[in-house]
Formats: sequence, C-alpha cells, structure tokens
Amino acid sequence: MLIASVVLGIIFVASIKSGMSDVPAEVGDYSQIFGDFSGVYSAVALIFQLVAMSMGGTLHWKLTDGTGYSSDSITISAHILPLVVTAVGAIVLFVASRLVTKWQLRNGHHITGVGIWLSALASAVMLVAVTVILTLALAGRGSIEVIMSPVKYHFTAMSPQVVLYPLIFGTLISVWGRRSASGSMPNRVSDVIHRFCPGVAVAANLTGAYAASVTALVAIVASVVVAVRESIGSGALALFYGWPGAVDLLAMGHISGVQSSWGTVGGSDHTTMYLWSDDFVDGLTAWPMLIWLVIVVGILLLSVAWFGRRPRTFSTSSWFVMPIVFLLLGFVILWMGTVGIGGAFSGESGSGTVRPAWWTPIVFLIWGFLVEALARYAGPGLSRVLPEKSRTWLMGTPALLALSGHPRASDGLIAGGSEGTSTVSEPDAPHDKTNRSASGGAAEQAQLREPKPLDPKTKKRIKVGAIVVGVIVLLLALALGGVKIANATINNPDKVVKEYFDAVKKGDVEKAVDTIDPNVKSDQRALLTKDVYDKADKKITDYDVEDVKISDDKETAVAKVSVTQDQKTSDVDVNLRKKGGSFGLVTWEIDKDQSGLYRTVEYKVPQGVDSVKVNGTDVKLPESATASPSPSSSSYGFYGSDDSSSAQTMTFTVLPGQYKFSAPEGGKYITYGSDQKVDSTIDGGSEEVSFEQKLTDQALADAVTRANAKLDECTQVKKFEIDACGFKTYSSTDDDKDPQWSIKKYPDYGFSNTAGSIYSRSSSDLEEIDPSHDLYLGTTKSGDAKVDYQHKSYDDEWKSRDSTSSISGSFKINISANDMSIDDSHDFDGY
Repeated sequence: MLIASVVLGIIFVASIKSGMSDVPAEVGDYSQIFGDFSGVYSAVALIFQLVAMSMGGTLHWKLTDGTGYSSDSITISAHILPLVVTAVGAIVLFVASRLVTKWQLRNGHHITGVGIWLSALASAVMLVAVTVILTLALAGRGSIEVIMSPVKYHFTAMSPQVVLYPLIFGTLISVWGRRSASGSMPNRVSDVIHRFCPGVAVAANLTGAYAASVTALVAIVASVVVAVRESIGSGALALFYGWPGAVDLLAMGHISGVQSSWGTVGGSDHTTMYLWSDDFVDGLTAWPMLIWLVIVVGILLLSVAWFGRRPRTFSTSSWFVMPIVFLLLGFVILWMGTVGIGGAFSGESGSGTVRPAWWTPIVFLIWGFLVEALARYAGPGLSRVLPEKSRTWLMGTPALLALSGHPRASDGLIAGGSEGTSTVSEPDAPHDKTNRSASGGAAEQAQLREPKPLDPKTKKRIKVGAIVVGVIVLLLALALGGVKIANATINNPDKVVKEYFDAVKKGDVEKAVDTIDPNVKSDQRALLTKDVYDKADKKITDYDVEDVKISDDKETAVAKVSVTQDQKTSDVDVNLRKKGGSFGLVTWEIDKDQSGLYRTVEYKVPQGVDSVKVNGTDVKLPESATASPSPSSSSYGFYGSDDSSSAQTMTFTVLPGQYKFSAPEGGKYITYGSDQKVDSTIDGGSEEVSFEQKLTDQALADAVTRANAKLDECTQVKKFEIDACGFKTYSSTDDDKDPQWSIKKYPDYGFSNTAGSIYSRSSSDLEEIDPSHDLYLGTTKSGDAKVDYQHKSYDDEWKSRDSTSSISGSFKINISANDMSIDDSHDFDGY
C-alpha cells in the first residue's frame, strides 16, 4: 500500500507542479508546498495522507494568515477514495495473510477458527494503529508567499473513518486470506452460511470479478480518452484518481442514479442524474451509454459462470445467494463512489457531494435475482453456445458444501469440503468422514451438473432461441442508447447552433438565412447575398459553444456562444426550441423570433439616387424607401425636383462585418463626398450611413464667374438705377444724363442658404451648404460700381461727373449636378 501511495503521490505532485508553472509570479509561488520530489516534507506528508484517504479518510486543508493580523482562515475538505491504493492495500493484506498462515502450517502450528479471527483482528488493529500514527505524525504543514504575504497551511486526512474502515475490512480480508490458505474445516458459523447462503463465497468471487472488470474497463477507456483529448499526464491522473467516477458510471449502467448535493449558507441544490438524463448527456455526451453493451455481455457470462459453479442444491434459500451478494455489492458501490468536498471562509461555508443514489443496493438486489434466474433457466442453453475451452474455463466445477458433523447432505445440501480436502483438525469433523463425504459430494454434484446430451434439432433450436433473445435484448439496449446518442450528437442543440455559426463563418449566407430568418421584407435583405458578404472585412473568425441550457420542460434551450470578430470576443445567446421528432428522437431548431447575429444599417441619401454600390456590388434601391422631408423646400434644387429636398432612408439587414458603401455618383457641381465604411459588430446596435449633397469648388468658381458676368451685363444698361444688380446713385432727371456704369472692384462671394450679404462666413465653407435647399451666392466683401455721367446746374454747360455705388447682396442660384443658372437679385442695396 505504501509503495502504491508513493507512486501515486509522485504523479500527483508532478501534475500540481506542472499546473503551477502557469500561475503568474505576482500571485504567489504555490509550488513551495510541494517542492522537489524527494526530501521535501510536504510532498512526503501528502503521500502518507493518501494512505489515510485510501482507508476512507477525509483530507482537510487549512490556510491561515501568517502575519497574525487576521484571524480569518480558509478550510477545504475533500473526500475521495484513491481506489488504486485501496485495491493494492487489500491485495497485499490478503496475500500477506495467506503467506503467514502457510508459514505457520509448515512449522506445525495448530490453527483453529477462533485463532484465525483473533489473529485477523490483531492484524487489523495493528494496521489501524500504524495508519493513525503516520497520519498524525506526517500531517502537512508549512508556509508560502501569496501576493507578497505569508500564508500558513496545514493538511491532514485524519478522521474517524481511518479507524473504523480498516478495522472492519482489514479483519474480514485477513480472515479470508487465512482461511483460504488453511483450508479450514466447517464450523457452526460456516454451517449457518452454507445452510442459508450455499455457495456465497463463489458468488462473491464471480460478482467481484464482474464488477471489477467492468469498472476497470470504464476507467481505462476514460483515461485513454482524456489522454488523447488533453495530455498523457491528464490521462494518467484520470487513471489513478478517476475510479470513483467509474464506480458511479457502473451504478448508472445498472439503471441506478447518481445524486449530487450542493449547499451553502444561502440554500442548497439536489439533483439526481441517470445515464439517459439530459443533464448527463449534455455534459458528457451519450457515449457512456455504451456501457450497457458491456453490462449485457458481462451479466450473460456471469450467469453462465454461476450456472457452472453454483452448488447443486434445491433449497429455497439458494435463490437468494446471488441477490444477497449483489445487494452487498450495491453497498460497496455506494461507499466507493462517494466524492465530497467542502469549504469555509469568513463565516461562509459550502459543501458538495456526488454519490450513487441511496436506492442503488435495491437496484443491485434486483439484478442479483436476474442473474440467479438466468443461471437456472438460460444457463444450460447459453453454455452450449460457447466454445468448449471457453465453457470449461468459465464454468469451472461446482462448489462443494461442508457441514460440521454431517457426512452427507442435510436439508437439501450436498456435503463436502469447501476447499476440497481439509488439512486442519477439528474435533467434530474427522478427516476420513470428511474426505469420503467430499468425494461422494463431488461425484454427485458433477452428475447433477452434467446435462443430458441434446439431439441436433433441439440444440439448434436452443441456440437459435438464445441468439434471438440475445439479439432482441441487444437491440432494445442499442435502440435506447442509440436514441440518446443520436439526440446527443446528431440531433443535439449544439449541432444546430454550430451549423448556423459555421455557415456565417464560411460565408454561406443562404444557409445562415435558412437557419435563422431575419424576418424582414425582401428589399431589406438586399445585402444578405454571397457577393456582398464575401467581400466584407472584419467578419466572424471563430466561435465556441460554451454551454447549452435546456429548460425544465425540455421544450426550449439557450446556447451561450463565444464569438470572435476582429480579434474581440463577445458572448451571444441563441434561443432554440424543440422542433419535434418520433420514437424518442428529438430535433431542435433555432427560434425564429430572435435577432441572432443580424444587425441593421440605415442608408440615407437625397431623393433621386436609385442604386448603391456596397463592397463593389450594385444594389438597386427599392421604391419603398421612406422619404424624410427637409426643414424647408424650394422650387429649385437637385435636378429641379420639388421632392429633391427630401432624403430617402433605406434599412438594410446585414451579418457582422465591415461594409464599404460607395458614394453616389455626383457631377460637376454636386458631390456626395467620399466612400464610407460601416462596422456592424456583434455587440453593437444599428449603424447609419448617410450621404448628403455638397457643392464642389467648381460650383463656387462658376457661380462667381456668372455673378460677375451678370454685373458686367448691368453696366451696359444706360440707367442711373439698375435693380437687377443693385446699382444706385443720386440723380436728377433734368440735371443728369448719359450714365455709364463700370465695375471698379468686383465683390467677394460665398454660398449661403439665405438671401443677403454674408458677413461671417468664409467663401470656403462649402461643407455647411445644402444645395437641396434655397441656394444664394452672397457677397462676403462688398464691391464697387462707378457711374460716369453728364451734369449741369441751371443754365450751365454739361460737365462730366462720376459716382460710386457699393455692390452687396446676393444672387439666387439654380443648380444641378452639371448645370447652373443665376437669377436677378432683388436684394441688392447699392447705397
């Protein structure tokens, strides 16, 4: 036991040290607890505490403040049975008991039944004493640095179970080993056992071999799976420390359950899971159901073996031998499969336990009756199906029963030695009578056991019938297991969610839309095409379905998915509902009434734009686009349309990604700016793309040219006041004549949406002008117009005079993408 514990302890320490290598240095150096593999007290102490745990002890771990400033402590307790150590210890104790007994026999020691029990009890007491002393003396203790502060720790597995379990089981195992070596003669105790439970030792051996084989197979397969999926080290840890889980699976495979209980100060939670439970299938998939195949084969082989080895007795009590053994096996499984953990800190505490359901022994009792019935009624037929060598090895020879003081059978029991011929003297069972009884009993049982030869037709019918029954049972098990496996793999909610995200990740927009319909009108789906989405940037690059929670009514489920987009991870909830199914098969679908990954983009442009280019793909704008009227309207505007002052808005539904919207095509005087990119993110809301009409620099230049040309036209008018350009001067109809206007200095201009001079805006502020509204070219700096004319006073001669008029105000501009016209202004003030 100690050697096995040392090996397990080294593996445990190595795994912990390996795990601690990933802990940041600023958190603390927990590896100090374990140190090197040799010469370190804590590591050695841990190894010896494993010995105590293998005998039923509970490991207690306590952390306290090493500075003395705080009285708070962290207490952790864990109860888990290292079955490898326990099994090795039991085997060593059994073998040692046999060797001691054989040594005593070789040296002529007289061994009695009472002496066997007393010596076994003494061995168990010594085992308890040594275990308790080592557990107490080698309790782990020390200190570590955690976040620059000292923390003291102490751990020990000392608990009442360390005394109770080794005392009981140590005594029984030692007695078993000593009696098997001594070949003890029957006594009153064995009389009672043989009378009411004939062949119980054989039944216990066969049942133990069956349970150990199935459990070992489960543990080995599980460790291989862990090693393949994780690492070889993790697989080794699973092989050594995963036996309680294998025992729990053995209970579940026999149609029992596993109960988990978790409790804190605030409440508790109790759950019972079966091999077919959705909670269990969701957590571990349905592949563990394959244990049913192993159990079916194992039960059939066990029935054949019990048929061949059971005593040939017709007593009613013989029906209860195998059920009693299976009942005891249920209690052993209940004990070995229990795992508990608890903790306390600052007055808060919590605990949890995972164990086979309390009714597990009752379930195994029923299995015992099934094995007994199969052995009696199906055993003969099943044995003939097996090959000769396999049948001989499996069936062995019937057990012989010996009753003290009786040469022959009594009450239906055949007399004989339990180990063949006795080598131990008993005053009430002389050798000669016992040997004769054993020989006679063996011959008679062999005669009872050997079936009469069957004719070929009967043999064929039995063989075919056994095969048919076996196939039916196998098909039923496969059907139930297959349904669960199908529901957990092919039809599980994960699969539907993965199909959707795989489609989005691969750019299969059509499949993504089929999986989750965006539930919008067809014109809003214009960007949900492969051509558009293939050229999008910053799309979803990875995802992970972290958890799927199925509702209590099993009708709906919610999948939590971690999605990576543009190197950022976000969580998304996907709602599912049961679609239907038959024969136990369940199909799921993603709930249509949810947004999924879809996001919206609002696209705004002035009226008149009938298409948009997204990611290089032309998309026709629908006629159903909504119009958003501008605050003011004008008869002049874009393309001269009365509706041109209204912006049209279109809502598009898109998948996550970056979309490039090309600016609509403008013209010589109108532009829509540069292309725009919009990022539709998983955790974002609705995005907006808006293109507005803007005036180009050429529009200003040409408007200035036209305005100055208009002023030049006004200079050709022979009037003292020219309203079209705002030229005015003081004049008298009789005293002034021949006016001739000329431009002394042209004004500076700028665009404005209001009439009149512009005194606070630079002519370069074109971004603030909306050409879809009333547009004016206003003066930002006044110009000067000069008028030359003839003037006379009374009867004097005509003389030349001149006057200057300030030029300020605005011209009305009519503009389109490539055309422009200028109207006379009535707002000019020439004074």
